[in-house]
Amino acid sequence: KSKEKMLATTEREMITEHLETLVKNDSSGLYHMINKSEKKDLILFYKLSKRGDQVNQQILGRNYATYIETVGQKIIQDNKDPIEYTKKFLELKSYMDEVVSTCFDNDINFQNQRDNGFKQSLNHFEKSPGFLATYLDF
Repeated sequence: KSKEKMLATTEREMITEHLETLVKNDSSGLYHMINKSEKKDLILFYKLSKRGDQVNQQILGRNYATYIETVGQKIIQDNKDPIEYTKKFLELKSYMDEVVSTCFDNDINFQNQRDNGFKQSLNHFEKSPGFLATYLDF
């Protein structure tokens, strides 16, 4: 029992207490790994987040959704053409689907975070419905 307690304490101190910092690290955190398509590291990050407290996955999931929102906002700022705008969002969606299935074990919580990130991005741009319709008519 003391080994289990020690392991739980170590995981809490080493993972839960520092996960937010690890996720947000500019040179090796979540955004960096996704941008550089470092899938093996993302898998390890996901497995690490599953250890210990449920809060770990919430931290990783919340930051994953924020990443999608951030990239979505950049797409909105950089693409005023409806066709290019929609193509960029579809490319992002395809890549984020791949990240969820390959790196996050198709975890339903990460699927939901992915979807929430896209909803937030698309809902922040009033022209999204019109742009999507234009793309469908293209």
